[in-house]
Amino acid sequence: MKIRVMALVLGGLVLTAAQGRAQNKLQLAEDVSLSVGFLLQTHYLHNDSDLVGPRNEDEIRIRRARLRLRGDVSPYVTAILQTEFANDNLRDPNQPALSGGNMRVIDAYITLKPQDSFQLLVGEHMAPASRQNLTAAGALMAFDRPLQNNKTLTWGTRSVAAMQTRTLGYTSAGLKGDVDVRDLGATFFGFHKLNDRLSAKHYLGAYQGSDQVTDSSKRFTGRLQLNVFDTEPGYFNRSTYFGEKKTVGFGAAFDTQNNAAEAFETGDNVDYFWYTLDAFADVPVGPGSLTVEGAYNNLDLDGADLLANRRGSSEDPLTRTSTRQVEGDGFYVQAGYFIPSRSENSSGWQPWAMYEEWRGTDDAGSYDAFRLGLTYVWRGHNANVKLGYERLSPKDGNQPNADTVALGLFLLY
Repeated sequence: MKIRVMALVLGGLVLTAAQGRAQNKLQLAEDVSLSVGFLLQTHYLHNDSDLVGPRNEDEIRIRRARLRLRGDVSPYVTAILQTEFANDNLRDPNQPALSGGNMRVIDAYITLKPQDSFQLLVGEHMAPASRQNLTAAGALMAFDRPLQNNKTLTWGTRSVAAMQTRTLGYTSAGLKGDVDVRDLGATFFGFHKLNDRLSAKHYLGAYQGSDQVTDSSKRFTGRLQLNVFDTEPGYFNRSTYFGEKKTVGFGAAFDTQNNAAEAFETGDNVDYFWYTLDAFADVPVGPGSLTVEGAYNNLDLDGADLLANRRGSSEDPLTRTSTRQVEGDGFYVQAGYFIPSRSENSSGWQPWAMYEEWRGTDDAGSYDAFRLGLTYVWRGHNANVKLGYERLSPKDGNQPNADTVALGLFLLY
C-alpha cells in the first residue's frame, strides 16, 4: 500500500510539473528544488527457440517503467529516489483481484558534492563495475546492454538472452545481493577537467555485495575513465550521443569480494573477482556521427563447482550450474551511425550492430551472439523506436540457437 501511495504521489508531481510551466522542476525555496521524471520502454518480442516455451514465443513486455524523483536540498546535497514497475512475485498471492503490477524502489541515495572532484554517493545505487553498468538505461544504443554485462555480482553473475529479457541456461551462478542490480554502500566519485582536451573520472566504492557472503567481508569496486575532446562529466554515461558530442574514452574497472560464497561439496570459501577494460568513441564522420564501443570482461569464481545456498536448504545448492560454466572471459563490440534529419539535429536514423563472445571455463557456458538493428530518433534519447534482431549461438551442442526479433518504444522525460 505504501509503495502504491508513493507511486501516486510521484505521478501527481509529474503531472503538476507538466501542467505548470512545462518543466520538470519545482522550485520550493532559494536553494531547494524538486525534479521529477519518468522512463518507459515497451517491447514486442518474437522468440524462435526451444529455450522459451510456446506461451513466450510472441509477447509484449514492459522492459522498464520508472518514476524518478530528485531533491536538491542545497548546491552540495542531492537526494535521488527511483521506482520501477514489477509484475513478478511481489504480487500478494492472497489478493488475486489485484490489477497490474507493483512499484518497487531501485535507487535511494544521497549525493554529497562539495566540488566536482569530490562527490560521495551513499545508499542504494549502481556500483561502477563496468561502463555498461554506468550507461543510463534511458540512453542505450543496441536495443539493450550486452548479454554478458549481467556477469557482475549483483546483476546475478549470469548471461542473458532475448534482448536482455531471459537468463541463458547454464550461465547463472546465482550470486546476487540484498538488492538486485544496484547495491547498498558508498561510492567516492569525482570528475576532473585536466586541460582543454583531456578529462578524467574516478570511482571507488564499498558495498554489501553478495547475500551468500560467509563472513563480514565487503564488496569493493573501482573504476578510472579518461576522455579526450568533449567530457562525460556525470556519474552515468550514454552509449550514443546522436552527434551531440565528440569524445573518445578509455576505462578500466575491478569488482571484488572475498568469501562471497561457499562451495557446496567442500565448504571452502569462494572469492569473486571481475575486471574489465573498455573503449568508447562518438565522433563526427561525414554527414552524421559514428559511435563505437567495446570491452573485454573477465570473471573469476575460484573454479569452484556448485555453490552452497546459505539462505535456503542446506541439502540443495544455490543453482544447478557449476561456476566453471559461469566464470571465464569475453568481449563485445557495438557500433552505430547516426544520420540526422535536415530539419532537426535531434531526429534522424541510426543503424547499429553488436557482436559479443563469452568463453566459460566449461564450454557449457560459452556462446556467441550478434545483433542488428535500426533506430528512428525523433527526439534523441527522449523519444525513439528501435527494431532489432538477435542471434545467440551456445557452444554446448545440446542447446539450440536462439533468434529474437524485437520492436521497442523508448520514452524518457
